[in-house]
Amino acid sequence: MTDRPSADEAGFRQWVALREKPIRRKAFLLSGSWHAADDLVQEVMIAVYAVWPRLTRVQNIDAYANRILVNKYVDDQRRPWRRERPVETLPDAIDLGRVS
Repeated sequence: MTDRPSADEAGFRQWVALREKPIRRKAFLLSGSWHAADDLVQEVMIAVYAVWPRLTRVQNIDAYANRILVNKYVDDQRRPWRRERPVETLPDAIDLGRVS
C-alpha cells in the first residue's frame, strides 16, 4: 500500500479488505490446510487490530503481518498436542506399581 491507512477502525477494515486474501494464501502455503490457514489469518488479524493505531505509523504494515503469521504458525507447531501420536490399541489396565 502506498498510502497509509487511517488509524481508526475504518482504516483497519480497508487494509483487511485488501490484504486478507494474500495473507490467507500465505497461511495455506505454511500450513497445507485451508482450515488451519483460516485460523492463522484470524489470529493475525486480531494481533494487527490490537496495535493498529500504532502500526499505521510504520512504513510496512504487510511485513509486520507476515512476521506475525510466521510466528503464529511456529507457535502452533510447538504445541504439546502436536507431539501426541495415535496408537493402534489402548493398554488394558494401568500398571499401579509404576505410578509414583
